[in-house]
Amino acid sequence: MKYNRKRIVAAIMSFAMVAGTFTYFPADTGFSIFKQMEISAANSMVTSLIDSTNPGYVFTAYSDGTATITDYTDTTSTNIEIPSKLTYSGSQYTVTSIGERAFLYCENLVTINIPEGVTSIEDKAFYDCLKLTEITIPSTVTTIGNNAFYSCNKLETVTFAENSQLREITAAFVSCSALKSIVLPEGLTTITSTSTDMGNGSYQIEGSFDRCTSLEPV
Repeated sequence: MKYNRKRIVAAIMSFAMVAGTFTYFPADTGFSIFKQMEISAANSMVTSLIDSTNPGYVFTAYSDGTATITDYTDTTSTNIEIPSKLTYSGSQYTVTSIGERAFLYCENLVTINIPEGVTSIEDKAFYDCLKLTEITIPSTVTTIGNNAFYSCNKLETVTFAENSQLREITAAFVSCSALKSIVLPEGLTTITSTSTDMGNGSYQIEGSFDRCTSLEPV
């Protein structure tokens, strides 16, 4: 059975606009590849954009000119320098957040450079980056989310840049078994544990440095 392509696209777009989601089909790809962009009038954001100069980065762009990295698709990379700005359709956006699960399971990643200007590292941002050995947290970061570096079991060194503005860590370094020492910023006010419902009325409580077996108290 043959379908009228224009009618199908029109129908999809009509439904998408009602649902608050715009689905864009690149002209040169037909139906084989499509990019879904969620547009929220309330938050003035566009999601699932691919950086035109660094195609590995997928990000959400906001109307104030900022961006959150939501995914990194080049899982073979060993050394990454995150750009301070991402580009889409000729416009540049300043990276202010490493989003939830952005670098999840980047198992070949050894080193990463996060630029100044980033203010948050979200939940599970670097979860299970098994070869990551060191990281410097920029001075502009104020929060590090739950399990941000969970099971980065070769992570030996975490350095906080001078004049760090970090205020809160939530179970961020659980199971970083190679971590030997860490000097927390003076301005840090909150180190939060998390609880996981294990069923049968029991909960697993995890602190930010649980199972960091190489870490010695001072």
